[in-house]
Amino acid sequence: ANLIVQEADRFGLDFRLVPAIAMCESNAGKRMPKKNEYNFAGVAVYTGQNQGKAFDSWEHAITWVSQYVKERYYDRGLTDIKDIGAIWAPPSVANGHSWANCVESFQGDII
Repeated sequence: ANLIVQEADRFGLDFRLVPAIAMCESNAGKRMPKKNEYNFAGVAVYTGQNQGKAFDSWEHAITWVSQYVKERYYDRGLTDIKDIGAIWAPPSVANGHSWANCVESFQGDII
């Protein structure tokens, strides 16, 4: 938890964003393509394929994902969850922005 908040502060993110993404993508790390690769955020996991980015540890994944969100989205002016979701999980847009709705729901549960 401390690292999540630390990295959120370092990259100017809402501290609830990365855990909310983790909940929507992998049930907080319980459902990942490969357990020993720590890809809780579903990075580079494409529909129908059992692959994705591999990380060395939870800490590595938290830091990498936080920086990725900052550089890939925030630095380009994309801070609205629906705008992020359109890129992160494009098929979810056709489903009423289901990914964004999921992330927003979990963010609302984190106080």
